[in-house]
Amino acid sequence: MLALGVLLAALLAGCGDIRLEPKVSGVVIGREYDPPERKPKKSCRTTGTGGKARTTCSTTYLTEPAEWELTVAPFAGGPAAELKVSHSAYARCPEGAVYPDCAIGTP
Repeated sequence: MLALGVLLAALLAGCGDIRLEPKVSGVVIGREYDPPERKPKKSCRTTGTGGKARTTCSTTYLTEPAEWELTVAPFAGGPAAELKVSHSAYARCPEGAVYPDCAIGTP
């Protein structure tokens, strides 16, 4: 029976869709979503020397991915924890839900 529990824990820990902070359990008191952000990056290159030097600049764009965060008031007391979570965990954990149960689909 213990081996089954260890196997189940290993399977849940290996799930790439859910990123849990294992030491925090409590009530979700806040949620924040930061959408993807596209940031310009300018780069310049100089070719030639002296009076024939020429500088050419171009702009590329870097996209920072979206981030989802839950604020959890721990059952053990202490300050609230701000946790970065996956989109699916964020979607399953409204304010008032119990974390991490809501993130893994436990009613």
